[in-house]
Amino acid sequence: MLSSIAGDLGSILSEIFLSIVSFLILILDPFLSKEKKRIVPYIALSGLAISFFILFFQKKGESFFFEALTLDNFSLFFKSIFLISSVIAILFSIRFLNDEKFQLSEYYFFILLCTVGMMFMASSIDLISIFISYELMAISSYVLSGYLKKDLRSNEAGLKYFILGTLSTGIFLFGLSFVFGLSGNTSLKAISTNLVVLGKNPYLIFTMLIVSSALFFKIAAVPFHMWTPDVYEGAPTPVTLFISTGPKAASFAIFLRIFLEAFSSLSSEWRTLIAWVSFFTMTYGNFAALTQKSLKRMLAYSSIAHAGYILIGFAAGGDFGEPGILFYLLAYLFMNSAAFGLILFLKKGDKWGEDVDDFNGLAKNSLLFSFAIVIILMSLVGIPPTGGFFGKYFIFSSAIKEGLVWLAVAGVLNSAISLFYYFRIGQAVFMKEPSEEVKFSPSPSLSIALGIAVLAILILGIFPQPFAVLSKSSTLLP
Repeated sequence: MLSSIAGDLGSILSEIFLSIVSFLILILDPFLSKEKKRIVPYIALSGLAISFFILFFQKKGESFFFEALTLDNFSLFFKSIFLISSVIAILFSIRFLNDEKFQLSEYYFFILLCTVGMMFMASSIDLISIFISYELMAISSYVLSGYLKKDLRSNEAGLKYFILGTLSTGIFLFGLSFVFGLSGNTSLKAISTNLVVLGKNPYLIFTMLIVSSALFFKIAAVPFHMWTPDVYEGAPTPVTLFISTGPKAASFAIFLRIFLEAFSSLSSEWRTLIAWVSFFTMTYGNFAALTQKSLKRMLAYSSIAHAGYILIGFAAGGDFGEPGILFYLLAYLFMNSAAFGLILFLKKGDKWGEDVDDFNGLAKNSLLFSFAIVIILMSLVGIPPTGGFFGKYFIFSSAIKEGLVWLAVAGVLNSAISLFYYFRIGQAVFMKEPSEEVKFSPSPSLSIALGIAVLAILILGIFPQPFAVLSKSSTLLP
């Protein structure tokens, strides 16, 4: 019995260590002076780095803790994404929180706690463990969105996210209760076996629609995207770049788990549903982004469009579909984090450069920074040699290979539409005169974070093969 428990604990050592570090930050906080609290983000970064190292020495296996968790290549891939996204978010946060004079230890506690929740989400193979880890991630995200107590926009973002997120959680739980009622089990493997007997039962199709609705909310897919622009704009910028990458990837992870493992008998039905949701999501996201002057709102609608692109791979499936999703999420982590992070380099009085016009004439202040902007924009559009190009190549190829040519064409046309609003940023940087109100103000942590992201985008674009192989080996399907 003891050896079994020790073996189970060995499968979650990374999560245990990160949880200890997060609570250690809270315990140390009362004993640290204001000056010494500056070490807290570096403690968090060290904890994430060590947790990442431990990740690859854990005991792998099909199931642990009474078949509630697993440790396979799929979960390891996503856990790596979550840890990297948290590192980048913290690097972007240090300067921001210092300038806002709100450098509190609980911020880093909630970043780490959210990461632990996401890591458990990737490993969960039972409805109960999925829901608990989902809520751990969600509650931490709500708190982080409203973190700046004196900022009305942040308060509004946190409240909207909490109210709508709680509603989606209720819908999700409602759907899971139907799954349990129809299958008589909470294990995804057992659910899949039991649901096959029901065939195309209308109650089962209704259940699938309920669960998918809640997950569409989490990934910001149309028509459940309504929270995204307001929350992304109002939340602190480092929080925005964090929740737009890590939690979104975690939501895709459980989306894949539940639908590929539990709802496999309804594959043709949910793939058709997702294909149409994908089309409307990327189309709406791109057209809405065209009219935005705020960079944060533009990128919020852009992130909706990217969710639509990723869903193409989900709808297509096959040999390229799921690996394409994993590769795209990896590239998306770096390009979206870097895109939102650009805002933190610009100061406009006591505010941040959140408008597209604030980027006017930046090429005259820093050619290196302008080069980074070009790489990020190329990746978001899907132009080689960047990770975004190969992400879209794999996704669109999967659609063509599986007969969804119309969806692949829609994806290509939407990518062309996105070029128009991304070009506005490039036009502002290179073709307009700089504003005296806006100051280019880099810092070491910001430069390191942006450098990591841009370098990763280029590596994924120039040497995609190893990462494509890694994505292929990390899929759920054999």
